[in-house]
Amino acid sequence: MKRKVPPNPPPGSPTAALDWLEALPDAALVVNKRGAMMAVNTQAEALFGYGRAELIGQPVDMLVPERFRAGHAQRRSGFFAAPRPRPMGAELELYARRKDGAEFPADIALSPVAATGTIVLAVVRDITGRKQAQTALAERARSAAFSAEVGLALSRDLTLAEGLHDCAVAMVRHLDAAFGRIWLLDSTGSVLVLQASAGTHTGLDGGHSREPLDGDANIARIARERKSHLTNTPLDDPGIVDRDWIKQEGIVAFAGHPLIVEGNLVGVMAM
Repeated sequence: MKRKVPPNPPPGSPTAALDWLEALPDAALVVNKRGAMMAVNTQAEALFGYGRAELIGQPVDMLVPERFRAGHAQRRSGFFAAPRPRPMGAELELYARRKDGAEFPADIALSPVAATGTIVLAVVRDITGRKQAQTALAERARSAAFSAEVGLALSRDLTLAEGLHDCAVAMVRHLDAAFGRIWLLDSTGSVLVLQASAGTHTGLDGGHSREPLDGDANIARIARERKSHLTNTPLDDPGIVDRDWIKQEGIVAFAGHPLIVEGNLVGVMAM
């Protein structure tokens, strides 16, 4: 037996003039001063994953992640105190919540419905694609700036130690790293020796200053396997020995890459 889906409010209601809601290309919600949804379009059903019967009459806050609901109520009250067409939270990154709990970044445009002044039209757009493009562009810019600074460091008339130090500094400056370190193989080819360190720890001594190539640490494994290693859970990574330091510094990720020149391993960089 199919459940009957209630239509948007009938002619004569405060929202009767909004029959064009379905013609809008984005999700649209009509919300009253109390925050209850009075009408929605098909695009809103598709975007949020709810049927119309699940939305009409319910608080619009159900479409807002819980951690933002208090602030959302305040902004809604502020809008009704001085209603005018405007983006919601122009200075904020806004997120909406689907029925399955998934969140997405959103652009939300608000406009008062002139017939009564007590209801608002909210148009919601999922901007995940835009955010991803912005992130990718920013990452490319950081990578280009890092490559340029490393190229400059290696082309200047510097000692090896000075050049490597400038490269480690560039890692911290451009790659959003808490620290940047570079190890080179010693003359025996059996030990990685720390040559440069920048960021939260600049010393070249300590427990990580010499890493045997046959050791268990990530640095040694990266060198042996000649493969990059990345983890977003460093406290659970068996190759990271100094967990107390990880906790103390608030490190949330680790990345290491082998340094290979003309097919020969020369060292490892990590951040």
